[in-house]
Amino acid sequence: MSQETLSQPVVSLSTRQPQKKSSLFAGDTRLGWLLVTPALLVVLGMVGYPFLEAIRISFTDRMVGRGPGQFVGLANYEYIIGWPDFTEMVVRTVLITIVAVGLKTVIGLILATSLNQDFRGRDVLRGIFMLPWILPTYIIV
Repeated sequence: MSQETLSQPVVSLSTRQPQKKSSLFAGDTRLGWLLVTPALLVVLGMVGYPFLEAIRISFTDRMVGRGPGQFVGLANYEYIIGWPDFTEMVVRTVLITIVAVGLKTVIGLILATSLNQDFRGRDVLRGIFMLPWILPTYIIV
């Protein structure tokens, strides 16, 4: 059996130029951004505004039901840090957070791996574990 080789290089007959990489706001991406922007603005308004307002209020002596309050700078933070039990409270909060997150992670992994095994009633248990996620949507409708 003989093997033939081409004596001339292969030439492309295509006249198309290579496409540029699309920018963030070109073509279909622009439509996507136009559709997502209202939702992003709502989320920003619902989360961002209260967050920034809380930071602004923390620099005043505002009390509930007593008007806007006066600017006091870092006095509120100095007052809190000056509490004798402040360090103990911070350490306790961090420890509770670490323990809670750790326990939830371990319990979640144990449940997930056990529900991934094949046993009788597995689908029923999966459904029961999904109820807290499903019911709020069902109740709203």
